[in-house]
Amino acid sequence: MIILMAVLAGSLLLYRALGALGVEPLATWPAATRWALATLLLLTASAHFNRMKEELVRMVPAWMPAPRGRPSRAASSPGTTAAWTASRPPHAP
Repeated sequence: MIILMAVLAGSLLLYRALGALGVEPLATWPAATRWALATLLLLTASAHFNRMKEELVRMVPAWMPAPRGRPSRAASSPGTTAAWTASRPPHAP
C-alpha cells in the first residue's frame, strides 16, 4: 500500500512539475491528479498481465467462486465444508 501511495504522490508531483514547465494539459492540480490516478491504475492493472497473476489468484479467499478454467480451492481449504461447496450454484458464463 505504501508503494502505491508513493507512486501516486510521485507521479502527481512529476506531472505538476511538467505543468509548471509549460505542458498545458498538466498546468492545473486537478489535471495533474487525473493523470497521476491514471498512472496508478495502469500500474496496478499491469499486475494482471504478468507473472504475478498466479499470486493474485492465491490472494482470493477460498469462499469466493473459482475463476473459470481453474479447480475450486474451497473444497480443500481448511474451515470449509464439502456440503457448502457442493451446494454452491454454478458460475454464470
